[in-house]
Amino acid sequence: MREIVNTYLPDDKKYEEFFDIFEYLAGLIYIDIENKGTSIESIGSTIGRFAWKRGTPFKRERLPQSIERFIENGLNQGDKWPLLKVGFFNGSIERFEKCREAYESLLKRISKDW
Repeated sequence: MREIVNTYLPDDKKYEEFFDIFEYLAGLIYIDIENKGTSIESIGSTIGRFAWKRGTPFKRERLPQSIERFIENGLNQGDKWPLLKVGFFNGSIERFEKCREAYESLLKRISKDW
């Protein structure tokens, strides 16, 4: 995938940051789509490379800064966040937060084994 976007995103560090965000969002969206109208407290999801980086002993419990900034920016925008305005998480910051909490719980459980 790196070669495909190299023209648009030639900086390797920036590519890694955007890829981390992409993987994190993919996990959240999986939770949202697969669990519409059901409890999301004990579900599974996709796990990306960012989770491995988070799960190393030196970075346990922390997401990459790029993901943390992305989330903070979105939460600051609330329901005006473009991600929600186009329909993700039913356009609801509350639904985003529920999916995020479920994903964080999953990431904490699996990182204990790394």
